[in-house]
Amino acid sequence: MNQYLRVGAVDYLVVNTLAKPKKKKDECEMCGKVGILQCPTCRVTYYCNADHALIDQVGIHSSICLLLKELRTPVAVMGSERDRIKREHQMEKIMLTVIETSKREAMKHLVANQFEHAMAGALQAQRHSIELFGADRAELVPSYLLLAEASMGLESYEQAESYLAKARYNVLEHPDCSNILRSRLHRAWGRLMLVTGRIDEARQELAEDIYYSSVDRGPSHIDTTQGYFHLANSFRLTRQDDIASRIYDRVVVIWLAYLSEALRHIIEKAPAVGSTMTQAPGSSGDSGSGAGRKGKKKKKKKTSQKSGKKDGVEGEEDVVAQEEEEEEDYSELLEDTHVSEMIGTITRILQFREEHSGVNSFMTAQTRRCLGLLHLYAGNGEQASAELETSFDIFKEVKGEDCQECLTVRDEIENYL
Repeated sequence: MNQYLRVGAVDYLVVNTLAKPKKKKDECEMCGKVGILQCPTCRVTYYCNADHALIDQVGIHSSICLLLKELRTPVAVMGSERDRIKREHQMEKIMLTVIETSKREAMKHLVANQFEHAMAGALQAQRHSIELFGADRAELVPSYLLLAEASMGLESYEQAESYLAKARYNVLEHPDCSNILRSRLHRAWGRLMLVTGRIDEARQELAEDIYYSSVDRGPSHIDTTQGYFHLANSFRLTRQDDIASRIYDRVVVIWLAYLSEALRHIIEKAPAVGSTMTQAPGSSGDSGSGAGRKGKKKKKKKTSQKSGKKDGVEGEEDVVAQEEEEEEDYSELLEDTHVSEMIGTITRILQFREEHSGVNSFMTAQTRRCLGLLHLYAGNGEQASAELETSFDIFKEVKGEDCQECLTVRDEIENYL
């Protein structure tokens, strides 16, 4: 008679390991130890203890349970060569779905600071990427970056460095690796250097991050702002707040420019059902939470060459000479995890502003306006209203009710809320 152990909302089968053949080893999805609990739905995943079962269930398994069952359940009779090839193609598609779902869920948990749950998704992405692409391919780099981010969140810095070393090796093995992937690898290294106190190395890595992102998207693109943000953090750690402040300003200005145009575009293209934007831009479609996909770009080539090596903040000037200028196409929406991440980023910049510039300063008002527009983009109408109204009040106090900033914020409140 089967024995069960209830973990969360799931009754797991208790495995009698003594009854298993000696050569058959069912490994824990989280750590690789001998599994003693079996998922009752798919019956192909095992866990060494209840904690790992719960972490995996919440982190990723509930989203890929039936997909794993199809991947791992052997076929009794294969049939013809044509049937075999057809099944291989089906398995590849399923595996790609598992990889993309796992990466998406891991990123969602990272943004929410749920690092153990993020680790579960990242491990599945890594495992199936190795199986599908091979161990030394560039396709594994995103999974290694997720694993490193989760490890940093859990303060397992040696483990994070190990994952980043593997990612760097795979990038070096593939010189044609994309600039954006190189950017994110350097960003992850920079963050690790920051949390382990290696500030000079962190700045070099973050300068590389900004360089590659600028080459790919442009120095004033929203994708480059995370590099600026972490670089500013490095100057805060050495109490160079004036430098940090200028870099934070750049992040806010870039996002204000993007959000102003993106929200205007959404209103212009939306059906004539009223002027409110208190629902997320993507909530009426198939994305469900204000998050869709990143906008396409229109490129405009420049012919001059890069003049020299980048160094810290000044690296941006080297990039501008050879960059491909890109104009945003606002017809597509940002991913929800990207918006959530930036809400956290701008919130931290706002805290810095209030501490160093005062709660009623011009730049505090600008940062609040940026945060309000981000909440508006995400469909958080109440938070958006609060931030925009506070921003308006500060602008009014600092520059007067008839200033351009007050007029702009008033228009945003009237048109979007």
